[in-house]
Amino acid sequence: MLRLRLAATEFIGAFFLVLVVALSGNPFVVGLTLTVMVYAGAAISGGHYNPAVSFAFFLLRKLSLKRFALYAAAQILGGLAAYLVATYAEGGKIVGLVQALDSTLFLQVFIWEAIFTLLLVYTVLAVTVNRKVEGNQYFGLAIGLTIFIGGITAGAITGGLFNPAITLASAAYYFESPDKNLLGLSTLVYVLAQLTGATGAVLLNKLILSESDTISLRLFKKAQKLVKAEKN
Repeated sequence: MLRLRLAATEFIGAFFLVLVVALSGNPFVVGLTLTVMVYAGAAISGGHYNPAVSFAFFLLRKLSLKRFALYAAAQILGGLAAYLVATYAEGGKIVGLVQALDSTLFLQVFIWEAIFTLLLVYTVLAVTVNRKVEGNQYFGLAIGLTIFIGGITAGAITGGLFNPAITLASAAYYFESPDKNLLGLSTLVYVLAQLTGATGAVLLNKLILSESDTISLRLFKKAQKLVKAEKN
């Protein structure tokens, strides 16, 4: 039952996030949507809605491999469902953010996606696993503002994705593209950049925060059990 609730929460959050990305694309609106969904799901699943964020929690041993796989699958499926709904609602006029890139743009896209995914994931970790700010109420706002900053800064270059669920959902929109091979390679560049950024955020988190400042895995699991008990 708990797994279903976790997966459903991540699916719903990713669905609405990607739906707004597909229909609006406005960095402020996307950031605000993420803020709302983070507050809505934080007490249940942590409100990740992003495989890069879940990957960082896995690297920090705050998610098991099975739980990471569950989260990532729910997030990606939520993103795909959102793009299908958006495409149907707009009569097929939705524009996918991931397109077949010219190979000369690969490095540029990789750098910007990695940098701002790092900023996003580092912010998530800073406001969720840092003992000194445990129990804060601004975590959702901080995370949403990071998306706004990244979208404004890098949106014109990369589309401002910073999330493999958005990347894969957007790329799937062009599955009938004549440039399938180049599209596949472009998608891989995005996803690798986002996972690289998440890894960098974990290393930065470990470098800056001492062990005593970080909420331990034991306490993290204890908190999850308390939430489960309260819900039941």
